[in-house]
Amino acid sequence: MAINNDILSEMEVPESYIITLPKSGRLSVGDEIYHHMQTPDQFYAENVLSSLKISSEHEALEIADKVEAALYIWKRKVNLSHNRNAWDMRSDLVSDGDKNVVLLSRAKSLLLSLKEKYPSLSQTTLDTSKLQYNKDVGKAILESYSRVLESLAYNILSWIDDVLRANDSIRNSISYTYNI
Repeated sequence: MAINNDILSEMEVPESYIITLPKSGRLSVGDEIYHHMQTPDQFYAENVLSSLKISSEHEALEIADKVEAALYIWKRKVNLSHNRNAWDMRSDLVSDGDKNVVLLSRAKSLLLSLKEKYPSLSQTTLDTSKLQYNKDVGKAILESYSRVLESLAYNILSWIDDVLRANDSIRNSISYTYNI
């Protein structure tokens, strides 16, 4: 998963995706998620996910798309604020830039937690766009190979869980037989 994420992060974001983005990250994620992300308290992505009451992988993918779009918007704002000339900076812009850095960090954390909670989540709109408009064959090969490895690792973990459950079941039935 990490290899795949690294490769996808290195790919250019297509212009067709950029055009579809809203003007602010808040519009992208919605008020409920934004409220959790901007709180001055400690931010725990797991708490945000549990409060959203996600009932299906489809809903999880929709949230991942929204968070990833907001993440990209905030990343662009942070890069723009860092690229501005020192003479153009004002105190309110600096504090807004700091806010965007915090929101960017929290969006990354939330997206990572979402992908960990739903490991079989299909690719987001941004990932699909990057793959569709990618011109680097080497990155395309690495991305598809890492996706295959990720799928195999998930299957192996599932098989291990099945074996452990079967083992526990057999142990419980044997101990029950001897207790009678």
